[in-house]
Amino acid sequence: MENQKTRSTTTPDGIDLLSFHANRLGFALERRRVIALELADSARAPHIAELLRLSSTMDESPARHQRQLLLAHPAGALRVRVDEPISLYRVQADDLHPLPPLLAARSRLPWLRALAWKNTPVMVLDPWHDRG
Repeated sequence: MENQKTRSTTTPDGIDLLSFHANRLGFALERRRVIALELADSARAPHIAELLRLSSTMDESPARHQRQLLLAHPAGALRVRVDEPISLYRVQADDLHPLPPLLAARSRLPWLRALAWKNTPVMVLDPWHDRG
C-alpha cells in the first residue's frame, strides 16, 4: 500500500493545509493532523462526507479517484476517504479566520474550526475539535 508520511510545518506565520472537496464544498485539514496519505480502501474507511454528516440532498457521485488519510485523533488514528484532487498549500496567518460567533454557535459540522481563503473559501477542519 502506498504511504506518504507527512511532517508538521506549522509556523507563527501560517500553517500548511491539505485541501479537498466533499459535496462541492472546500475543506482542509492542518497538515500536522495528517499522519499519512494512502491509497483508498473503501472497506476500511468512511468518506469524509459521512463523518461531517453532510446533507444527502447535496450528494454527488463518488469521485473516480480517492485517497485515504490517516488522521491523528483523540481516540486514536482515524482513517478517512477523501476525493481527489488533494492539494497542499500554505495559508498565512492573515488568510486564516476563526469562525464568526454566530456560525460557531449554529454550525452542525463536527471538526469545523476556521475559514481560510486561497482562491475560494475553505472550511478548516480539526479532528481534535469535535462538536459531537
